[in-house]
Amino acid sequence: DHFHPIGMKGHMSVSDFLTNIKVEHTERAGVLVLATPTDIIWVCGHRISDDFKLGNDTRRIIRATFTKE
Repeated sequence: DHFHPIGMKGHMSVSDFLTNIKVEHTERAGVLVLATPTDIIWVCGHRISDDFKLGNDTRRIIRATFTKE
């Protein structure tokens, strides 16, 4: 459960990331994660992985939206 949050150096666990951005323990079970079988793409509503950001060499885009209720 490690990913490379955009704007940060290196990889970190989703749990450590949520701690760093001060998400309460009681809210963490409700945090959704968009992932492939091997990689975390987006901690929904918080941060995308640097490994999946758009760049000049991007050829395919999948649009995903997240709405908090």
